[in-house]
Amino acid sequence: VALVGRPNVGKSALFNRLIRRRQALVYDTPASHVTRDYQEGRAQLGDLVFRVADTSGLEPRTAAAAGTIQVQRVRLLSQSHLALMVVDAKTGVLPADEELAEWLRRHVPAGRVMVVANKAEGGRAQEEMPQTVYDCYRLGFGEPMAVSASTGEGLADLFAALQPPLDAASDSDDEEEEDEEDAKPAGGLGVMKLAIMGLPNAGKSTLLNALLGEQRAVTGPEPGLTRDSVRAAWTYGDTAVELVDTAGWVMRRNWRGVAAMSRRAALTSLAQVHVVLLVLDAERALASDRVSLAGTVLREGKALVVVANKADVLSVAQRRAFTKALQRHLGERFLDAGELPVVEVSARAGTGLDDVMPTALAAYTAWNKRVSTARLNRFMQKLQLRMVGTGLDRTLERVKYLTQLKARPPTFTAFMAGSTPVGREFGVFLAAQLREVLGFQGVPLRVWFR
Repeated sequence: VALVGRPNVGKSALFNRLIRRRQALVYDTPASHVTRDYQEGRAQLGDLVFRVADTSGLEPRTAAAAGTIQVQRVRLLSQSHLALMVVDAKTGVLPADEELAEWLRRHVPAGRVMVVANKAEGGRAQEEMPQTVYDCYRLGFGEPMAVSASTGEGLADLFAALQPPLDAASDSDDEEEEDEEDAKPAGGLGVMKLAIMGLPNAGKSTLLNALLGEQRAVTGPEPGLTRDSVRAAWTYGDTAVELVDTAGWVMRRNWRGVAAMSRRAALTSLAQVHVVLLVLDAERALASDRVSLAGTVLREGKALVVVANKADVLSVAQRRAFTKALQRHLGERFLDAGELPVVEVSARAGTGLDDVMPTALAAYTAWNKRVSTARLNRFMQKLQLRMVGTGLDRTLERVKYLTQLKARPPTFTAFMAGSTPVGREFGVFLAAQLREVLGFQGVPLRVWFR
């Protein structure tokens, strides 16, 4: 089911109500609209379960300028069983609604569009409802359903209207779903949740589209196009992947309005994923503020892969020097992470993309890695012998045994003799040795001492 309508009629609020959580950004912007990329989610009304998509405000007069947004919406509507045209019950049917209705009649088969009059709560909406119903009939899609996404009023009527067409669609899709069950990927580590993060205009959405091979996210030269976190299911080899393209990471000085909401959405996405592709503009990557987001990712305990985008603007010699400088800069800035993997790409030109997913999968595998206590203690014995006479041997001799508490991220506990506190430098040293010898490059390690 696709939710369509002009800007600011409450499509995102209705979407959140249907999926029972706040996934889409909702913000009052009378002169514009917040949603640009469409959002998908699992909706439930009573015992009716279906997929719902929240689309950007469709404005036929500017459709030619919208470019990729228009292409996305046409494709999404062609894949939907039903379109809900959302109007504002408080303002009634406006000329923009009438133009949109005409556009829908050209792009959606007859009988697959229903009208929803949202914001039907309150005295004003109730007074205007008879006129709104009359105007909605003129749109040519039948009687409207009055609902309030903010209060939940009218959802029973929406359920009654949606049930017959969705039940019919569900029956026709049963065989296809059975075939999909048989073809599910059999990756041993489960679904890899992969976020694409970075500063505005670094090429995150272009990278998402390049990896998927389709125009899933809106792209353009102006920064800040992505606002909601855009999710897409994908399969790489035998590994199921959930890709998340986040809004551009805004600095503290810009925390206001929609930008602040986008930042919170990006932080929520970060908490839910396993691996982060940190996209940097190759021409500006060495600036300190460009890599500061890496510290946030590592503190959250996520595996990290640095993607240097727009590398095609550099010559071969410049790229070699740039890669060494970036790896040195990252190593000095984030000692606790070891040598972070760096992949050079041009998302727009499609070069270097073949290295992105193997590197991300290697980081994901290391992030899930478990090492037995017996192997860890053999590692400690060899390390103690190797470090005799270095000044660290006395602290190493205090380690009675080492064990891994958990993976995701790998967390270790060293049980120590004596009560003297262990310095942070020794913790960094031990983590570096674990990473180098046991294969945890690019993964944050946590070492606790007891």
